[in-house]
Amino acid sequence: MHTFGVMSNNGSEVYYLLEHRHTVDDKGRVSIPADWRAPEGQETTFFLILWDKGDQPPCLMGLPPSGMQELLRRLQSLSLSDSKAESLQRLLARSAKVTADKVGRIRLPAQLAKAANLGRDVVLKGMVFRFQIWNPEYYAQVEAKDLEQRDESHKLI
Repeated sequence: MHTFGVMSNNGSEVYYLLEHRHTVDDKGRVSIPADWRAPEGQETTFFLILWDKGDQPPCLMGLPPSGMQELLRRLQSLSLSDSKAESLQRLLARSAKVTADKVGRIRLPAQLAKAANLGRDVVLKGMVFRFQIWNPEYYAQVEAKDLEQRDESHKLI
């Protein structure tokens, strides 16, 4: 089983699917889709990482705690003397832990939201085991590129 998901009450894994368009409120909060949240009575926590790969515009990558733990395990296995590993650690340290309130909103850290150029309107894009939060204009660019590459992408599976 892939360890990036969170478990629901019935033991099934929560997957981050579909595309959702939401508005960021005046306090910097955005609603997380109900089916992306932990079961009622459990805390919904994510790690938001500034995802700025260079070949696409920046966005925020959302990981559940299990996904962040797996990423940290991978980072710990890298050599301390590897300069690329050090650089990656610095890049991934541009992240924040966020917890949803009772109505399912998370606060987007101002520093991360600014770096990803997020405004009032955002796109939450499910990516099965994680999700991304995009500026709608940036997302349109990435989506167009995805469509151009879909034949090659399908060859991965």
